[in-house]
Amino acid sequence: MKQIIKLSERFGARIHIRAQVASFAKTLEPDNSYLLDFSGIETVSRSVADEFYS
Repeated sequence: MKQIIKLSERFGARIHIRAQVASFAKTLEPDNSYLLDFSGIETVSRSVADEFYS
Protein backbone atom coordinates (compact mmCIF):
# COMPACT_ATOMS: atom_id res chain seq x y z
CA MET A 1 0.00 0.00 0.00
CA LYS A 2 1.31 3.42 -0.93
CA GLN A 3 1.68 6.05 1.74
CA ILE A 4 0.55 9.48 0.50
CA ILE A 5 2.74 12.39 1.58
CA LYS A 6 1.28 15.86 1.05
CA LEU A 7 4.41 17.94 0.45
CA SER A 8 2.73 21.32 1.04
CA GLU A 9 2.03 20.28 4.65
CA ARG A 10 5.68 19.45 5.16
CA PHE A 11 7.38 22.25 3.19
CA GLY A 12 4.79 24.96 2.54
CA ALA A 13 3.89 26.32 -0.89
CA ARG A 14 7.49 26.83 -2.06
CA ILE A 15 10.33 24.34 -1.94
CA HIS A 16 13.69 25.95 -2.68
CA ILE A 17 16.29 24.27 -0.48
CA ARG A 18 17.80 21.03 -1.73
CA ALA A 19 19.07 20.10 1.74
CA GLN A 20 15.48 20.03 3.06
CA VAL A 21 14.52 17.46 0.47
CA ALA A 22 17.67 15.41 1.06
CA SER A 23 16.92 15.36 4.79
CA PHE A 24 13.29 14.42 4.10
CA ALA A 25 14.39 11.58 1.79
CA LYS A 26 16.43 10.04 4.61
CA THR A 27 13.22 9.62 6.64
CA LEU A 28 11.63 7.41 3.97
CA GLU A 29 11.88 3.64 4.29
CA PRO A 30 13.37 2.05 1.16
CA ASP A 31 11.01 -0.96 1.38
CA ASN A 32 7.86 1.19 1.39
CA SER A 33 6.03 2.76 -1.52
CA TYR A 34 5.17 6.47 -1.47
CA LEU A 35 3.00 8.82 -3.47
CA LEU A 36 4.27 12.40 -3.29
CA ASP A 37 1.34 14.81 -3.51
CA PHE A 38 2.48 18.12 -5.02
CA SER A 39 -0.96 19.79 -4.75
CA GLY A 40 -0.62 23.15 -3.06
CA ILE A 41 2.99 23.54 -4.17
CA GLU A 42 3.44 26.77 -6.14
CA THR A 43 7.15 26.63 -6.97
CA VAL A 44 10.02 24.16 -6.83
CA SER A 45 13.62 25.16 -7.54
CA ARG A 46 15.62 23.26 -10.16
CA SER A 47 17.92 21.79 -7.52
CA VAL A 48 14.94 20.55 -5.50
CA ALA A 49 13.35 19.02 -8.61
CA ASP A 50 16.63 17.24 -9.30
CA GLU A 51 16.75 15.96 -5.72
CA PHE A 52 13.19 14.60 -5.96
CA TYR A 53 14.04 12.96 -9.28
CA SER A 54 17.13 11.32 -7.81
